[in-house]
Amino acid sequence: MRCTTSQAVRSLTHLAQVKYSRHSCITTVAISQYHHTSALNANPVLRSPRSCYTSESIHARATNKDKDSIASITQNHPTKPNDNINSTNATNTDYTDSMVKYLTQEEAKSVDEHLMGDKYAFSIDQLMELAGLSVACAVAEQYPPALLNDKRVLILCGPGNNGGDGLVAARHLKLFGYSVDVYYPKQKDVKLYKSLTTQCVNMEVDIHTDLPQLDGDKYGLLIDAMFGFSFHGEPREPFKTAIARMNECDIDTCSVDLPSGWDVEKGPPTDGLKPAMLVSLTAPKLCAKTFTGHHYLGGRFVPPELERVLGLNLPSYATSQMFVKL
Repeated sequence: MRCTTSQAVRSLTHLAQVKYSRHSCITTVAISQYHHTSALNANPVLRSPRSCYTSESIHARATNKDKDSIASITQNHPTKPNDNINSTNATNTDYTDSMVKYLTQEEAKSVDEHLMGDKYAFSIDQLMELAGLSVACAVAEQYPPALLNDKRVLILCGPGNNGGDGLVAARHLKLFGYSVDVYYPKQKDVKLYKSLTTQCVNMEVDIHTDLPQLDGDKYGLLIDAMFGFSFHGEPREPFKTAIARMNECDIDTCSVDLPSGWDVEKGPPTDGLKPAMLVSLTAPKLCAKTFTGHHYLGGRFVPPELERVLGLNLPSYATSQMFVKL
């Protein structure tokens, strides 16, 4: 007969071992007597370098002829009262921005082709959903709702995949507690984009086909989701005017993947968009080397094998985090 977890726990009442390290601020407690009715598994939480957490791992183990019966519970508590255990500030301190591969236009296309090919089998709507979610999460980190003082977010969406990322981000930001408007002048008559628009409307996101007045009293943040890495040439109307207005106003802009109108490899034109924040997707593009604002990386969906084959050298994401700050 197999040993149950509760029997295993009671059979090892003699074991108690405590270890403490001041440098890691981690306390590990192994104790034999912990009454729990089922075996649980919990992954340890990756600690943020900006705050120190205490981790108590309580393990009970018993061995018989058949197998070990293990109960494991991991509890995490901030050591400081104001620390948040779900903080999105965790970063890999051994990783530097210079290690990641910055992609040319052709390399960026190749990554997408691999992801959506037969081997990895991602669909465009999957990638769009994950990309848009990572943009929303990064925005919430850099510009939390309280920082905007009840001002709205305006997302400017282009006709392609970058615009689709913006529509996804709009929906998630609304769920995060933001008031969101979308400027979407060139709407595609394609099921995917129509569905994304319908979802936004049902989330009470206002969709505009004419560019709203970029009033700093109304809007606290602009999100540029007009053009991505496949764009060539100069922006045409109505996006050319939108970029000019964005540069004229005194509202911070966050660009999705790369600033609209920038050359993917060479960077900004003289009158190019000047965002305060950039969320690169999958891997940063070469033009991002000239960017000096808040730079985040999102799009946490690259299979490890593909990362190795293409030499992307992506940073590690913390626990359930959808972005990392470069």
